[in-house]
Amino acid sequence: MSKPQRFLTRPIVTLLAIQLVTGVLVSPQYTFFPIYLQELGFSAVALSLIVALQRLTALFTSIGGGALADGMGAKRVLIVSQLAYFAGTVVFSLSGAWQISLFWAVSGIGLGLNSMSSQSYLLEKASPARLGLMTALLYLGYTIGAAIGNPLVGALLQRAGYARLAPVAVVPAAATLVFTGLALPRSAVAAASVGGWKARLVADVKGYRTVAARPGLTLLGILRFLPTFSYGMLLVFVPLQLKGAGATKELVALYATVNSICASLAQLLVGRIADKAGWRAPLAVVFATFTVSAILVGVLPGNLWVVFVAAVIAMSAAWSLSTLGPMLVSDAVAQGERGRALGFIQLFWCVAMIAGGLIGGSLYELWIGLPMTVGGVVTGSALLLLPTLSRRLRARRAEAR
Repeated sequence: MSKPQRFLTRPIVTLLAIQLVTGVLVSPQYTFFPIYLQELGFSAVALSLIVALQRLTALFTSIGGGALADGMGAKRVLIVSQLAYFAGTVVFSLSGAWQISLFWAVSGIGLGLNSMSSQSYLLEKASPARLGLMTALLYLGYTIGAAIGNPLVGALLQRAGYARLAPVAVVPAAATLVFTGLALPRSAVAAASVGGWKARLVADVKGYRTVAARPGLTLLGILRFLPTFSYGMLLVFVPLQLKGAGATKELVALYATVNSICASLAQLLVGRIADKAGWRAPLAVVFATFTVSAILVGVLPGNLWVVFVAAVIAMSAAWSLSTLGPMLVSDAVAQGERGRALGFIQLFWCVAMIAGGLIGGSLYELWIGLPMTVGGVVTGSALLLLPTLSRRLRARRAEAR
């Protein structure tokens, strides 16, 4: 009898540790950035434009991010993403609009590359039979880090202000870069590349059209777009709703911490169910949950605890959708195309985040609850597309046999 395959291997454990520290350092940026700009006197529309700029840089880097992961190895791309990602902390030491915009845009490069590289590395190293669970653990590392980082930063801001945030983050950010470079095993793709990674990169970028034509992949992109449109507004405007309903910075930090804990539990549950029963039923349930909770956040914006609880549920559903993403990509394309497939779908994610932020800013100016109300309705429309997705991916699997 053969021994059971280990799934917590050295590459996976190291990647999870890196995700943990990344969550500690990066998550508080997104929690407190809207409040920081509001306290500086920026309008909701100005905030939306700055957020959109970051998401625009993420959009452009996503195009090359998947091809980079396929061509030069996911580890190298992950290190580059960290350099840019951690730059976002610098904005809390700045007050000028152009300076804030510049550093927030640089952090968008990290945003675009980090998701691609970490998922590509996971798809390369993880056992296919445990892919749902491993994806949940990948996000769990980030969310546990967020659960640690948000209350620490909330307490720091309450006592010392925003200017202390960047200096405090410098040492752990540098240590994370060194650890990634030394401890994370290299990508097999990079070692096996023939003709140099530059030649491979050019070929991979040109191959995007072929990958995009795979059955169901564009539909996967649309299904990524619809909930992300709502998620983009959830990230930006729920902290403002909480503050408008009377929440302190420490309560906002508590919201972010509870988000992280609940999202972690939801990801583990959904990932484990998907490994055993497939992705179809979990995907439908998560979409429905996201829809209802987002609408609740929107229609009752002045009720502090309704916004708190419903937003936590919506965030958990959104992260659960991310857990199912690599499983869907694994069903849709072959191993050598998965980096580009992730990059292609990430384009839809970036466009949705940009659209959600820009449209959400205008909606927020009309009425505080309008962004999440509209976002919930948009997310609900995805349920109509799930039967078509199921048919197309089933046909693709049949052809592969």
